[in-house]
Amino acid sequence: MPPRLRRLGRNALHRLGLLNTFHLLRAVRPSDLVAHCTHRGERFPVPGARLRVSTAGTADLSWFLEGGRLGARALREAVALVGREFGSMERVLDFGCGCGRVLRHLAEAAGPEIYGADLNGAAVRWCARCLPLAGALENDLEPPLELPDEHFGLIYAFSVFTHLPPGLAERWTDELRRLLKPGGLLVLSTHGDAYRDQLLPEERAEYDAGGVVVRAAATAGSNACGVYHPPEFVRTRLGRGLEPLRLVPEGAKGNPRQDLAIFRRP
Repeated sequence: MPPRLRRLGRNALHRLGLLNTFHLLRAVRPSDLVAHCTHRGERFPVPGARLRVSTAGTADLSWFLEGGRLGARALREAVALVGREFGSMERVLDFGCGCGRVLRHLAEAAGPEIYGADLNGAAVRWCARCLPLAGALENDLEPPLELPDEHFGLIYAFSVFTHLPPGLAERWTDELRRLLKPGGLLVLSTHGDAYRDQLLPEERAEYDAGGVVVRAAATAGSNACGVYHPPEFVRTRLGRGLEPLRLVPEGAKGNPRQDLAIFRRP
């Protein structure tokens, strides 16, 4: 196509607000896609093995689907636990969505607008192409997200803060608080007491003293970095600027043995 026509086409897409969607669709490689998983009655496509590993730590399709269902159930239960209804949320953000392990089970036509954000650009592009989302954003390791203030009634982050050292985690907490409406909920998972016995003796001493244990800090934001939060630290410091509502030991179903913390923006 001649350059002039390409420019005209891009300008037309820009005026219609579709330019970003066009680039996302072009960027998805055929190898990232597989056929519909009809043998399990799945409504949406499933991602390829490489993307499943990057999100779930395993290529196992059964666990990817079942773990996502459990995570979606845990989120709904967490919202109900503090007297709210998931369906009443106007907009929901899956922060650290990967290739849609959990949000694929929340993306219902009659439900809230669902957004996803992740550090993995390929996963974000796959979600934008294959799932019915209101928006899919690629974020950097550091904030911010290119979204307006007070945009969401609910933000959840499963197996995300488990890979963010304290300073980085606090900056992201501040950013997610900015994105929450007053009264909005933040639900996140952490490595808590269930992981204490897996720590080395010196790490366990730090944990028992109320400190956060960080492994492989140089790989922050990836699965290689492991972060372990004592419950009191979660309540008083991890959700700074937010009101702690509940901390459910091992309550993050679909993220084995991770605790579930629920906060509210005042």
